[in-house]
Amino acid sequence: MNKHLFDMYLLAQIKLLKVVAAVCTTYNEPEYKVWNRSREPMSVTLRMMIAYFARHYTNASLKQIGRFMQKDHSTIIHYIKKASDRIDIYESWYSKAEQIEEALQSIGMVQLRDVPNRNRAQQVIDDNDDEYQQMLEQAIAERKAKPPKEKPKRIPLFGDAFAR
Repeated sequence: MNKHLFDMYLLAQIKLLKVVAAVCTTYNEPEYKVWNRSREPMSVTLRMMIAYFARHYTNASLKQIGRFMQKDHSTIIHYIKKASDRIDIYESWYSKAEQIEEALQSIGMVQLRDVPNRNRAQQVIDDNDDEYQQMLEQAIAERKAKPPKEKPKRIPLFGDAFAR
């Protein structure tokens, strides 16, 4: 029975390695950027996308993905939410996500979990683009119209009263 569990764990590791390879080749970055502890934006982006696609293309639990990436499961949840939000909002993230999906499907991986509707937020922004632009211009105009804040007067400190 232990051998079977070990085989399942090894199979999950192999699938997760395929996700890492697909994401790194899509971004044209070396795999060591995923494993280093850097907070460099590209390293964080790679980790977010790996967590997102590992969740949707493997049977691995959040805890297993976290162990694989040497992170806590709560960090993996955070990565997945951030990646999902950014894919919904930014066109560049959306196009990279499509490229990663194509890469994963070309190596034979099947999507196992439902991916949220990515076009929903983009459609809302596109439909209200004129209104959004007007609101943005109005906010900028209001901010420019406000007089600059005065500097607060210095409050005398305890020692200041006795310094005279």
